[in-house]
Amino acid sequence: MSSAYYKKSKRIVILLIFVSHFFTSCESSTQVLNDYEVSCLRIADYIPISTLNPLLAMHGASVSLLEILYDTLIRIDEDGEVIPHLAKSWEVSNDLKRWRFYLRKNVKFHNGTELMAKDVLYTFKIVNDQGHLFYRSGYAKYIERVRCIDEYCIEFIFSEPLSTFLSFVNMVGIFSVPNKQEEDDFLNPNFQAVGTGPYKFASLDHKQALFNRHDEYFLGRPEIRSLKVKILPDHETIWAKLMREEIDIFDFFGPDNYHFLTQIPAYKTVAKLRPYYCMMIFNCDDSRFKDIRVRRALNLLVNKERIIEKNLEGHGKICSSNVYPSHWAFDGSLQPYSYDPRQAIDLLNEAGWILNSDTNKLEKGSIPFEITLIIHTLEASMPKHARSIERDLEAIGITMITVALSPEEFYERTRKGAFDAAILNLCAGDDPDFNFTFWHSSSENPIIQNYYSNPEVDRLLTAGRRTIDREERKKIYCQFQHVIHDDPPGVFLYWMEYLIAVHERFGNVNVKMVSGGYFRDIPNWTVDQGAKQ
Repeated sequence: MSSAYYKKSKRIVILLIFVSHFFTSCESSTQVLNDYEVSCLRIADYIPISTLNPLLAMHGASVSLLEILYDTLIRIDEDGEVIPHLAKSWEVSNDLKRWRFYLRKNVKFHNGTELMAKDVLYTFKIVNDQGHLFYRSGYAKYIERVRCIDEYCIEFIFSEPLSTFLSFVNMVGIFSVPNKQEEDDFLNPNFQAVGTGPYKFASLDHKQALFNRHDEYFLGRPEIRSLKVKILPDHETIWAKLMREEIDIFDFFGPDNYHFLTQIPAYKTVAKLRPYYCMMIFNCDDSRFKDIRVRRALNLLVNKERIIEKNLEGHGKICSSNVYPSHWAFDGSLQPYSYDPRQAIDLLNEAGWILNSDTNKLEKGSIPFEITLIIHTLEASMPKHARSIERDLEAIGITMITVALSPEEFYERTRKGAFDAAILNLCAGDDPDFNFTFWHSSSENPIIQNYYSNPEVDRLLTAGRRTIDREERKKIYCQFQHVIHDDPPGVFLYWMEYLIAVHERFGNVNVKMVSGGYFRDIPNWTVDQGAKQ
């Protein structure tokens, strides 16, 4: 069956779903919602929520929901600007080794107690001692001491200069000191810490999670009274619920059906570039990928424009850098690798890979060039990308075998470096220092071990932590982007657009790409109390 026929068939199926539910949609839209239902934001997801424990959550809605349960000392917006939050102000010493944060007064936790410096102290102690590796490998390991100066002032002392500490502070949600009975259960996935966020935990089971607004929220009571996350079995069920207006918001629509969504009058649609770049990463411990010519050649062999046009239907942008395009540190002068098979073949020939005219395969000596690519089954676009890359490589004599794994097995393999190549989405973060975790050779990367090492990359990422001057940091990170582009750890593919639908009764919807989603902005949304379902 041709890919064109498959795509056409899939669109017909989606259209049939749209039509089959149209009349029930119209009927249900005449039913007036009660006050509670009008003020409840019903969110759809198809991935179960594994935990809401802030020390253990790492994927999907489990991470996104932390945004509404816990507040951070400061916040960083999608352009990289730092905004006071639980901390009304802060100061840093000239040697960048001491940071002090001055807390707002009268900030209430969900249990009614007041936020104090001791809560911040306890939070960072637990994160440093027991948090998942992403926290510990990023910044916490550099903290020598944390102490309370007084009830509303907390101080951090570092073992070395760290101008980028605010990036870490932006990720750590503050929770209250638990009572003695709770402490022993803190690393239990079912344990629920108490935060100060705009919404508080109400219930969770395999079908849904419920959160009620925090009436004493320090920035003002949210207008949306509650959030209900419905766990549905698949995309088809989600579409049916959308047609009947039984859910109010869903994101991560596939680009092949997004245009249908724009035709549903009851929903507003948003498409924004996500701060995640898709990449085919190489295991640089493999002798083939130790050769920079091979890595450059593979960047030239993959037709990224075709992937965006065919697989994403135009909802993406070719990736030239691992810094988010709207960020102040992004280098717009850096051009992505063009699609140039001829230049790629020249580089491969220089590296000793020669086409065998009998087998029509690239070989070095008598060894054929074969790559095993691992992907995970969570994202529907991954198999499409793998097929596209397979065709590009096969055209010049490289064999690529794709192995689809469960997310658990996939990340287990990438953490251990047990792969030739892997396609995954990497977060660009709210600060370019986020790249330290992924690309500095000294980092204990909690997501992927690909053995990439470049002394100049190490030098620049370290230098970025030694100055607080933005212009100086921008120069450093622009250099970094050029170095890692010229010595690529994989094939930079694209930035994908974030596709989202929100029911029309919600106003002031400003989807900002902070932390990769929309949850942080929900407290600012309004509700049309006269709306109908």
